[in-house]
Amino acid sequence: MTARRRLVRALSFPDGTPAPLLGLIGISSSLVGVFFVPLLLPEPTPLWVRAVLSALVVFALIVLTAALLRRAAVRGRQRRAP
Repeated sequence: MTARRRLVRALSFPDGTPAPLLGLIGISSSLVGVFFVPLLLPEPTPLWVRAVLSALVVFALIVLTAALLRRAAVRGRQRRAP
């Protein structure tokens, strides 16, 4: 499996995911990255470190949410199948 395919799979949400839910996931992940992460870091932390860590947290939260939604969709299909 190529690196690009892994990245696309990590960022893909299940089919039929409503657009408002995707927007909410993006906004909430961004808010955590922008506001919560800098509060956890000590005061003398350089701005570039805060920016990099915030971006990594936003990316990780979106990937984690996508994985959880894919897992829930698979389990939902398994329960419906006879």
